[in-house]
Amino acid sequence: MDSLSNGLFRALAASLLALAILSAAPSAGANWLTRVLKHADDAGVKRTGKGIAAIEEAGAHLKTLPAARRSRAVAVELTDEGHWRLRNAEGEVFTAATPEELSRGLRVLTPLTEEAAKQLILLTNNTLFKDRAKLKELPADAEFNALIENRVYGLHRRIVGGVERYSLDVGGGVRVPVRNRTEVHEILWQLARPVDLAALRVLALEPGATGLLKRTRPADAMTAGRVTVETVDPERLPHMLNAVARSTVVISGRMVGQTLHFRPSSGPERTLALDELRHAAAVHDVNLVVIESASARQPGTRNWFWQRVALTRLDGPRTSPALPDLIAQLTGGVPVEIDAVVMQELRTAFQLAGLARGAGGGWTAPVSETWRDLAPEVTGTIVASGLRLDLTSRVRQRELDARFVPGIPAFVQVIYLLLAVIGLTGLGVAREWWQRLWPVEARTDYPRRAGYWAARGVRGMIFLLLFMPLVAPASASIAFVRGTWRTLVAVGTILAYPFTRRRAA
Repeated sequence: MDSLSNGLFRALAASLLALAILSAAPSAGANWLTRVLKHADDAGVKRTGKGIAAIEEAGAHLKTLPAARRSRAVAVELTDEGHWRLRNAEGEVFTAATPEELSRGLRVLTPLTEEAAKQLILLTNNTLFKDRAKLKELPADAEFNALIENRVYGLHRRIVGGVERYSLDVGGGVRVPVRNRTEVHEILWQLARPVDLAALRVLALEPGATGLLKRTRPADAMTAGRVTVETVDPERLPHMLNAVARSTVVISGRMVGQTLHFRPSSGPERTLALDELRHAAAVHDVNLVVIESASARQPGTRNWFWQRVALTRLDGPRTSPALPDLIAQLTGGVPVEIDAVVMQELRTAFQLAGLARGAGGGWTAPVSETWRDLAPEVTGTIVASGLRLDLTSRVRQRELDARFVPGIPAFVQVIYLLLAVIGLTGLGVAREWWQRLWPVEARTDYPRRAGYWAARGVRGMIFLLLFMPLVAPASASIAFVRGTWRTLVAVGTILAYPFTRRRAA
């Protein structure tokens, strides 16, 4: 019996050690869970983009259009065989194998009138990402939309350097280039996330500043609909991000490569390398937003007219707008395009260039180059010329949202709950072991009744919350073996009862 007890306690010690090592490595656990969530996410995308269900889903969206648009709308899907499947709002279906049959099918399903001289084509999810070259067979003068994850986006086609480019209009003048399925789904999810203005921290970089970032903003952080700027020391900023974990931090300056140039309230320009700041933001799940400007002046400082410098139209009411809404405030609604996307397991980074210039992307400039440079000096306003975002990835954010208790990886919490449930099946065995480790308190050991019950309460809580889940695999196994043995003995007793009774007679 002693050898059995020693073996059980050795197994218990090994279980405790394994769980301690598991809890001490949250990053590895998070990576494991994020991989599972990532594969589950991809599987969901593939399911909604295959087979007849995709064209039927697109057809259901056509029925929700106004009558004027519905009469010229058709859902289009590219099959695995390279054929076109067409469906209009009335449910009529046409299959085309050649460009000529495709043109005939569009005319049959959407007969155009003088009032509706242009067809509205709704592409299914798999069509947009399957064979880009086949899209050239569609009429160039049609109005295009794309159905992705149950949402309809405007689809723009343009020629850049002789190559046909496609981009999705997500609102606010923001367009997402269509390159591959994974990137598009990640960017669309990022742009659809609501931005909690209460968690938005606009910072001014000031060397030698003594202020510290706190978990909550100052009481006057939102005054007259404006976000108060907080002054911080840039050298200490990476170490202060722990206090604003899972929030959004906004900084501004002039970007030169990967270095941010900023001008404090007094003195010459300084520089800040963003690599360390990005690493700290990733560690603490902080969304880092860098607003590029031709001027290196910081928000909250004074210009030579002694006016307060602020971020252009960034201030707003106490709401949770989507990211394109804030981008539209910075750009004045001028179309911009996502560029330079970098996707990692836990982070997603991208940038928007040309917010205040027309070069490169073909967008018109909201302000002239001269006004962009003079605005901070004359009006006290920082005009954005670019935007860089380093955000928590979709998979990582889902893992964070799945946590019941902040700071503890979701997979550790799930394992703990499973062990607690399993531990209930071995409650009796665990209680026997617990009494050997921590005997029941004697009432005579405590001068007051309150102390006695407090000690028993602490003992019971430690047993239920810690000991019982930790020993659950061993206690449940032994309880199962004991229960099975008792059942076999009972069945044997019942079966042997007639023979025992006859022998006794």
